[in-house]
Amino acid sequence: MSTSMVYLTSDHIPDGYYKIKNYTFGNLVGRRLRDKELCGSFPAVRGNNVVWHITRRSHGKHLIRSVTDGLVAQCAPVPKEKGSIYVDREAFDWDIEQVSPVQPDCYLIFSSVKPRLVWGLRDEQDGTWVVFTDYMSNGRLWWRFEKATDAEIEDIDLTNKLGAASSQPYGQPSSILNDLSNQENYMSELKYEPPPFPSCLFGRDDFITSAVQLILQHPPARLAILGPGGIGKTTVAAAIFGCDDIKKIFTQHKAFTSCESLFMADQLVVNLCHCFQLTIQEKRPLKTLQSFLQGVPKALLVLDNFETVWNGDHESTLRLLQILDSYRHLTILITLRGALLPDGIIWTKPTLKPLQTLTVSAAKEIYRTISSTDDDKDLEKLMQNVDFLPLAIVLLAYLGKLNMSPSKLLSMWQDEQTALLRKQGGSKSDCLETSITLSLQSPLMKESKYTLKMLRIICYLPAGVKLDDLSQFASISRIDALKAIEILLKTGLVQQSEKKRLKVLSPVRYFILKQHACDIAEVSEIKQKYFNIIKNIKNIFTWVPSEVQHYLSLANEENDNIFYILNLCLDECSKDADIFNTVISYSQFLYFTIPSTALIQKAIAMYNLLCMNDKSGAAECLLSLGNIARTLQSYPEAISALKEAHAEFQQTGNKKSAAHCLKSLGDIATMTYKYLEGISALKEAQIEFEQVGDKRGVAQCLHSLGNIATMVNMHAEAALALEDAQAIFQHIGDRLGVAYCLKGLGDIAIMLSKHSEAMSILKEAQTVFQQIGDKLGVAQCLQSLGDNFRILHSYSEAISSLKEAQFEFQQIGYKLGVAHCLKSLSDIATMQSNYSEAISALTEGQAVLKQIDDKIGVAYCFKKQADIAVMLKNYPEAVSALKEAQAIFQNADDKLGVAHCLKKLADIAAMLKNYPEAISALKEAQIEFQKIENTADAEYCLSKIEEIGQLLTTVHIEIQQEERPAKAKGKF
Repeated sequence: MSTSMVYLTSDHIPDGYYKIKNYTFGNLVGRRLRDKELCGSFPAVRGNNVVWHITRRSHGKHLIRSVTDGLVAQCAPVPKEKGSIYVDREAFDWDIEQVSPVQPDCYLIFSSVKPRLVWGLRDEQDGTWVVFTDYMSNGRLWWRFEKATDAEIEDIDLTNKLGAASSQPYGQPSSILNDLSNQENYMSELKYEPPPFPSCLFGRDDFITSAVQLILQHPPARLAILGPGGIGKTTVAAAIFGCDDIKKIFTQHKAFTSCESLFMADQLVVNLCHCFQLTIQEKRPLKTLQSFLQGVPKALLVLDNFETVWNGDHESTLRLLQILDSYRHLTILITLRGALLPDGIIWTKPTLKPLQTLTVSAAKEIYRTISSTDDDKDLEKLMQNVDFLPLAIVLLAYLGKLNMSPSKLLSMWQDEQTALLRKQGGSKSDCLETSITLSLQSPLMKESKYTLKMLRIICYLPAGVKLDDLSQFASISRIDALKAIEILLKTGLVQQSEKKRLKVLSPVRYFILKQHACDIAEVSEIKQKYFNIIKNIKNIFTWVPSEVQHYLSLANEENDNIFYILNLCLDECSKDADIFNTVISYSQFLYFTIPSTALIQKAIAMYNLLCMNDKSGAAECLLSLGNIARTLQSYPEAISALKEAHAEFQQTGNKKSAAHCLKSLGDIATMTYKYLEGISALKEAQIEFEQVGDKRGVAQCLHSLGNIATMVNMHAEAALALEDAQAIFQHIGDRLGVAYCLKGLGDIAIMLSKHSEAMSILKEAQTVFQQIGDKLGVAQCLQSLGDNFRILHSYSEAISSLKEAQFEFQQIGYKLGVAHCLKSLSDIATMQSNYSEAISALTEGQAVLKQIDDKIGVAYCFKKQADIAVMLKNYPEAVSALKEAQAIFQNADDKLGVAHCLKKLADIAAMLKNYPEAISALKEAQIEFQKIENTADAEYCLSKIEEIGQLLTTVHIEIQQEERPAKAKGKF
């Protein structure tokens, strides 16, 4: 027996048994009885608690396993200085490198997650913990590897020599494995007991049904449940394994084994023998398993966490998988991290799609099953913040059981992200960060030096990234990018969307952003890409259709990323005017696509915070805010911003921008039925534009004035203004302006009953809007086309157009358009005598109008409800609705609305033969019509009063004639 002390001096640590000794203090790394933490003990201490088995893995990392119980040395998912090193059951990779050629027998031990942190000892006291220390040139951080003596090796318990089999060729009997295989009581029976049917399973019914059907209808099935860590693969596999249909088919021979703690194919073979309750013959587990599989008529095998052994011992595991695949009565189901199927066998078609995150309802059900709550609003927000990832939801729910409300957890998550779900020494099933770290430490990650670089770039962008852009951002070739992406897909850290974008789940993104931030060069490349997109769309509406479509599609696809980049730029508190100009440009683009005030509001806040002297820039931000708020029908906010901007522009002498403010204020007045105020502001703006030579501004004012003329039924004047505006837009090449003029002329044609002409004009306008990408314009054309079809009684075409328009309005948040579509759909339902549907649509439209505080619109809805009530002969309800409408019109000083309500009330009173009340209402209506010089309706009221008067006279005469004979008869 050898007793000499031999320290390693080679570049790599060969597989074997070692004592790990601190260079400065001479202490050996060991463990106290029942402790998990590693500590430094006195050199005199002997025994297996200071002997470690070290295995060099295929990717160059090392596994450090205690020989006393087989547990593996590891650290927290996010290593921190002074953090302890402890043992647990899961695999963990360590980097072991020589300190320098001058000290060839001294090594540094560190985790690849944070290579600056290395093992160290604070002092030589017995029991001092081995902890992480920030690297420096200090002997306390250096370690020597002393080979265990023959005597020490002989004393090591057989049950902890499992790792020695790793160097043997697959398929050859290992003495250690075979000795182990014959020890029936070596492991607890619980280790091989299949998991019970999950008690908290929601949102997976369709997936489980599909898998069970494939197993039953395509025997022997070869199925793989794929997906990222924490998605619930094990839970779904357990549900499939334990469902009644599977139990009926596989009554005897079925096994469910976890590969989580296995690193060799040989270990898996032994496990399978135990799971199938086989007695290993002749110390040959594989032969025993093969003999069993040859003789059974039907068997089911579930290999959970297959990635551990697949990645750790790939060649041997591939061979084993192929051997298992050769048995035609064996059904195989594996769970595997990633999105790509393992090669080597043919998987059953159709293959199962990778597991997706949960639906909102399923996520809430899981949470409430574990922790009851009534806080539905914040619960949904909390679920959204973790991308509905099952593991994250379960962990949050258990925190909720500690009397933490979803609101509190949401606040904590926003501050701490994945750290909230961290558990010291936690396994992947009860610690989100451990689960993510296991994927990061996969041997696959070492197959390309670009994987981590690519991952952090993908994580930097919330909407993910396209492959072509990724290679550009990373400054690597497309081939290298493809290889790295394939690896990331295999690990499950990255998913590919239907639109071929590479994305990560929110918890993974937060974790990577904290631990592996992009470097300055990568961030600069990313910013430049998105700034160029904004620059290119600035004058998009004067381009030819082909160019417009390319950049419009690009901007819409990258909207979330652009928003994120600009938001970050504003957070940097830079006084760079280019950033603010870029924000303004992009906000103006959003005005025509999906309006949002968030960026521009932040830009204004930053202007104020930084006390920038550029008042013109701040005013431009206010103008942009006002226009977007106007589109979103946030009229008070819009008016406030536009008036403030107008004052600033006047003060700085910027007449053109001041005129734009007036034009927008005029449009708001028009939308709120203040036509005279609107005309005044628009004409003033038109004069200002003419003075500064802004032809586009002049045309825009003419267009708006034409719209007002249309609304007050001055069709000739409206058409003239719109045609003049269209001519100017065409002259300056403004295709968007031309399209809006065409849309206005189409509406006029409808009012003049020129329906064919209207259809042609509106379709022409719609085509231009589509080419430009103006979603609001497209939706408005669809609405007008729907109304045109409605008037022509082409109800199916009308409903189709209106519903499509309603959807588009909803997408861009244009609530007024939604309400108008609902009103038109209600009109169609009324014409078809489908009154319940008509009332439903009208009520929904009225609710939308209330949201945007459109009081006049609400009043018109009451009027329409009254019309339906009259048709149903529900006169009390009709009267009530009309009086509601009348009150609103009176408060808004809308004399026409008041007059029409009074006229309708008079009609109902007349139908009910309440003639005095009818006459009173008609007289009031006549006065209101006269006030607004509506002579036609005033004369109608007068004629109705006379008609009722004549009717009353006739009735009175008839009554008198009937009474005279009766009186005469009574006299005699």
